[in-house]
Amino acid sequence: MHLLSAVIVSLVGYGLVSMQGCSGPSEPWEPSDYGAQCYCSFRTRQNASTEEECESRPERANLSGAVSASEWESGVGAACRNLSTDIEDGVGCFCDYAPRDRVTEGRLYSSSKGACKAGVIYGQTSQENDWIKPKDSQGPRNPANPDAALASHFLSVGLSEHASVASFSRVVLELMQFGAPAELLDRTLVAAQEEIRHAQMAFTLSNEWSPEPFVLRPLKGLEFNTITLAEFANQTVTEAVEGETPAALRAALALHFVEHQGVRDYLKQVAEEERRHAELAWATLAWTCLKGNQEGPAVQASAMSALDHAALQLKACPVLKKSNLQHGILSPDLEALVCREAASLVQLLKTEMQGIDGIDDLKLFELRVQEHFEKAVTSVSRQQM
Repeated sequence: MHLLSAVIVSLVGYGLVSMQGCSGPSEPWEPSDYGAQCYCSFRTRQNASTEEECESRPERANLSGAVSASEWESGVGAACRNLSTDIEDGVGCFCDYAPRDRVTEGRLYSSSKGACKAGVIYGQTSQENDWIKPKDSQGPRNPANPDAALASHFLSVGLSEHASVASFSRVVLELMQFGAPAELLDRTLVAAQEEIRHAQMAFTLSNEWSPEPFVLRPLKGLEFNTITLAEFANQTVTEAVEGETPAALRAALALHFVEHQGVRDYLKQVAEEERRHAELAWATLAWTCLKGNQEGPAVQASAMSALDHAALQLKACPVLKKSNLQHGILSPDLEALVCREAASLVQLLKTEMQGIDGIDDLKLFELRVQEHFEKAVTSVSRQQM
């Protein structure tokens, strides 16, 4: 049997079990005009090899980078398909290809195996499932208006926020190994606690529209490795700055359109707290660069290079979701507006950050970050009117 056919069969065989780990979605996909990212990863099939055996296979590959539809047709998609057919059928692992979701909520958790998120098991309930508010997690699910698309959207959002808890927690340890000030550690711990509430609210919204109850699976693939300050600077941009800068603007803009009260409550809290998280990301990066000045140019160079790449990624702005404004999901045009504003904000703050030469400069930069975020939120709000 052709391996891609085996993939489809295996997905059906999984029934109501959602895949998890550090490599993303599992269904085959063709790109939209907005572009996407392609990757190949190995996963276990039901009643087959263990996850560890799959992860250890030498053929494991990671084909990443934003691609257009034409680039997909000219080579990237073929590379994924070819790798699939090169794997012997029946070994218990398969290669899949799918878009990397560019609309990320919360801080990314990255590992040597990719971006990590938990999975869910459908068809189960648990009194210990406090990731969903208790009043909504008991008994059979018979929602008056099930909506699989909305349930899937808020589940994806919740899993991103859930992974952010792990990401902020790891950052606390990394900051401590670099001798960060207590104030920065305290803000990072607060952010982790806020992400718990964001995840709970998003999972509860998903549960509201889900035809089936669900419980979370453990988050696998967590890592903690000793890294250099330059690597930490790059990580701060890719995990935090690149995603949380547009996330703060997205939530603020979505509030202008949302009609569902539960989604409004969620976005109101996220708009305020994700903006603080975005400002924290820039404060962390600025402190890292100031600390790195004592070690030479490597840290600053790493940060500047990562910021340039982040701005390019934001300008590309692949949007893979249909809009649903009354439930806070922006249209492609509005998402593009958020990306443009976020890219401009990244470039502006990158320039201002290069002048930091002491603690006083650091404090002044934080004030400037707050001012520029306020202007950016006002700008996207005015342009949508």
